[in-house]
Amino acid sequence: GSWSPDGGFIAYSHSQNGPTDIFVVAAAGGDPIRLVQGSCDNFAPRWSPDNRWVAFASNRDEKTAIYVVPPLGGQIQKLADVGFPALSGLLGGCLGANPWSPDGQRLLFARIEEEGTMSVWVLEMDTRKESRLTTAAAGSFHYSASFSPDGGKILYANSTGNETTLETIPAAGGEAKEILRESGSFVIPAWAPDGQRVVYGRESAGIWMLDTRSGRKRQLIVLENPTGPVVSRDGRILYDQSSHQTDLYIQDVDGTNQQRLTFHTQDN
Repeated sequence: GSWSPDGGFIAYSHSQNGPTDIFVVAAAGGDPIRLVQGSCDNFAPRWSPDNRWVAFASNRDEKTAIYVVPPLGGQIQKLADVGFPALSGLLGGCLGANPWSPDGQRLLFARIEEEGTMSVWVLEMDTRKESRLTTAAAGSFHYSASFSPDGGKILYANSTGNETTLETIPAAGGEAKEILRESGSFVIPAWAPDGQRVVYGRESAGIWMLDTRSGRKRQLIVLENPTGPVVSRDGRILYDQSSHQTDLYIQDVDGTNQQRLTFHTQDN
């Protein structure tokens, strides 16, 4: 999910009735409102800081692309194809925790290249012009790119399969700087409001914070399989934890008289 600019609302994806749709709910709780729905899956809603758009990734039309929709609902606009397989579990990684520039005029996204690598691109909202910011080496994937709070740097994850690094580059382009290396971890980074610390998730290891000045890191949340995190302007962390539930059902062969046999919160 992601925070609204004022921190009062959260946009998130949820497969309530089959396909994954986009919902909005008050941070204080209440009934959610479905913002985007359809027969396709929609992932990674990211609220723009100027409150004009919610960007999201979708596999509609048998392709994968970035779209935007007004946060109160309205016409959906396609921005850019990203080249992911239509059913790819990596689709959520094409939009980072904070992909919007502070003024809401630029949007970062990851795209699959012809060589099979994944690189970071930026799109200008007024002209729809696209520019590549990083060029991944063979066997590497650059994803989950985010602007720093002041817009001066871009943070992204670089995975080679065996290990993942967090790297930064100047927003205007330039040489990448490695700030963290984790063996075998799928790392999703987000800037803290001070622009000096980074919050990130690790597979089976919870949520951590890295001080980019000292290189020190510490665990914030003990959690299995976290997704996210996303940090609000006032420092609140939004994250989710994935789990899987499988239950047994019985029904007649004609599809009638269905009964649920087990009620568990784990695999059966």
